[in-house]
Amino acid sequence: MLNDVLTSDYYIDTAQAGSTLRGMDGESKAGLLYGADRGWSYPMLTEGLLKDVHGPAKGFGSGLTEIGIRTGRYKYVRYANGDRELYDLATDPLELESRIDEPGYGTVQRDLDRLWWEYKDCRGEACRAPLPASYQRTKRQLVNQVVHARHEVGRYYGE
Repeated sequence: MLNDVLTSDYYIDTAQAGSTLRGMDGESKAGLLYGADRGWSYPMLTEGLLKDVHGPAKGFGSGLTEIGIRTGRYKYVRYANGDRELYDLATDPLELESRIDEPGYGTVQRDLDRLWWEYKDCRGEACRAPLPASYQRTKRQLVNQVVHARHEVGRYYGE
C-alpha cells in the first residue's frame, strides 16, 4: 500500500489535473512508469490498518497498525503489537524469510529502525531528505535486482 499522499500526487499527475492539492505532502512517482527511473535515493513509507494486529507499541499514535519503510534493497515493517519484519529484497524478492534479529543484519536493522523513526511522521522537506548513501540504489542496481526478482518468481512458481 502506498502512502496516500504519494498515491494522490500520482493520480493528480497522471490525470494532468494540475498541481498537487494544497497542504498535501509527497511527490508524484508517475514518471517511473514511463521510463524516467533515476535510482532510489529516498525512502518509501507504507501504512496499514490490519484487523488482527493490536497493541500499545510506541510510535503508533495515528490509529495505524502497520508502518514500514522501504529502500531500494530493504523492507522494514513495524506492527502495533511490537512485531517487526526485515526483508533483503536483493536476495529474497518474494519476502519469504524475514531477517529480523539475524546477526548478519544487525547493522541494517538498527539503521532502518532509526530511519523508521526519522521518516514515519515527517512533513514537508523532512520527507525529502535522502537516505544515507549505503541505502541508496543506482538505476543499474535496481535493474539487476528486478531481473533477479523475475528469475526468482519464475523459479518459485515453476514458470
